[in-house]
Amino acid sequence: MELTKYSTDPKLELEGVWEDMGDGTRFLIARTQNPAFEAARKSYGRSVLRQLENDDLDDDRETQIFCELIAKTIWLAFEKLTEKKKKLVDTYEERLRILLEYKDVRVDILELARSRQRFHVADQKADAKN
Repeated sequence: MELTKYSTDPKLELEGVWEDMGDGTRFLIARTQNPAFEAARKSYGRSVLRQLENDDLDDDRETQIFCELIAKTIWLAFEKLTEKKKKLVDTYEERLRILLEYKDVRVDILELARSRQRFHVADQKADAKN
């Protein structure tokens, strides 16, 4: 087995990859556990992190923190996203609202962000040629 097939591009992991979500909508998705995610996670302080690790936070607060982290460091942008036929403007606040309101958007984003294939060096070079 060739280990280089596991090579990922750290820049792509941090800056994200555009994903076609259908109907012209695109999401810019960074990889989970990227350096920005880790720094933002640590910014909540040891007390909150300990509570998260021990599952001592109430569900609403845990969801809020998790969505803040995703909106800041994983779901970096969107294009051509609508809600009730109204075009949405991409801001951190809007991404956070969507993540809090639409659980399945959160699920889809995390699924995309966890897929190491999206951040492979070879795959991105091939996509750039096409």
